Amino acid sequence: PITDEPVYTATPTPEHAYVQMPTAAPAVTAVPSVPKGMAFTLSILGKTINVANNVEEDTLEKNPGWLPSSAKPGKEGTCVVYGHRNRNHLLVLKDTEKGDEIDVILPDGKVYTYVVDKTEILESDASMHIPTVTGKHLILMTCYPFYYTGHAPQKFFVTCSLITH
Repeated sequence: PITDEPVYTATPTPEHAYVQMPTAAPAVTAVPSVPKGMAFTLSILGKTINVANNVEEDTLEKNPGWLPSSAKPGKEGTCVVYGHRNRNHLLVLKDTEKGDEIDVILPDGKVYTYVVDKTEILESDASMHIPTVTGKHLILMTCYPFYYTGHAPQKFFVTCSLITH
């Protein structure tokens, strides 16, 4: 009989023959690029946050800002970033815990990885100061409580130490 379906015939496979299965390419994690005019980009708990070059209020309306009088990322001293919590810029900090890693990506593609040493709530601006310590550190600061209407009475600090360079 004639049919439109193909006819398959089995061919014995030698015992030494094998079929090589294709292997999946390893997953590649893309490093976020830093937009023009930004100081660097933070990667925190899977969220990418662009950081501007200063902490003037006009700047902080749009992005978190790097305090220019503080250390540059990866350099000796403390790099300080300020940002608002109510514009979702640094809201991700509410989920940050000791031991979490935070990447700082520079415009040239260099990545510095910091580990969270501690998180703390400061009661007022009067208790806020940048510690003088040796080593390479990152401080991220935003207002607290995270879900608060109006001027938040406290500050949330995340203190980190460089683990790669």
